[in-house]
Amino acid sequence: MTTDPTPLRRRLWGRSISHPLSQGQKDLLERGKDQWHFQNDGDSFLSAFPKKILEIGFGDGEHLIHQAKKHSNTGFIGCERFLNGVVKVLDAIEKDTITNIRLFSDDVTILLEHLPDHSLSTIYVLFPDPWPKKRHKKRRLLNSPFIAQLHKKLTPAGSLIMASDDTDYQEFIQEETAKLQELFTLKEITDPPRTKYCRKADREGRTSKMFVYEAT
Repeated sequence: MTTDPTPLRRRLWGRSISHPLSQGQKDLLERGKDQWHFQNDGDSFLSAFPKKILEIGFGDGEHLIHQAKKHSNTGFIGCERFLNGVVKVLDAIEKDTITNIRLFSDDVTILLEHLPDHSLSTIYVLFPDPWPKKRHKKRRLLNSPFIAQLHKKLTPAGSLIMASDDTDYQEFIQEETAKLQELFTLKEITDPPRTKYCRKADREGRTSKMFVYEAT
C-alpha cells in the first residue's frame, strides 16, 4: 500500500482554552515559549536523548509528567492544544526541575513536519475526543491516513499506543489500523494508565482499552 507523502493538515475543532488563565499562568506560558517549546530547540533536544517519546493530546499532563520523571534519560515531547494543560505541565517542569520534556501547543500535523522520520521509539494517543455523533466522526484523529503518518516517525519496532473509553471508537481504532496491516502488528490489548480520564470512565461505568501496536 502506498500513502500520500504530503503531511495532512487537520481542521481544528473546539476551544484552545477551557477556562481563563490567571496572570501567573500567562507569565508561565511566556517563560515556557523560550525554554520549553519544542520548535525553539528541536534538533538539539532530539540529539540529547537516545530514546524519544511523543504524547499527542496529553490533557492535564498527568501521564506525561509521570513518565518523564520515571525515565529521566528519555526525551518526551508533549503536544496539546489546550493551554490549560500546557500550563499544568510547565508548572510541574519548574517546580520539579524536569529537563526532559518539550511542549508543542499547535496542530500535531505541524509538529510531525518538524520531527525526523524514524526518530521516535513510542507514540502515545490516550483518550482522544471520540466525536461520538455520526456527523462528527470525520473529525476523529485516529484515522488510517493519520496513523500512517505516525508510522513514518517511529523507529523499526517502535510502539504506537492508543487508548479510548468509547466502545465505538475502540472498534474504529482497530478498523482503521487494520487497513495498514503492512505497517503495524497488534501486540496486545490491555488496560491503560490510570489517568484522570481513565478514572472518570471507571466512575461512569465505561470500559477503557489500550491498543499497543508495533511498527513493522
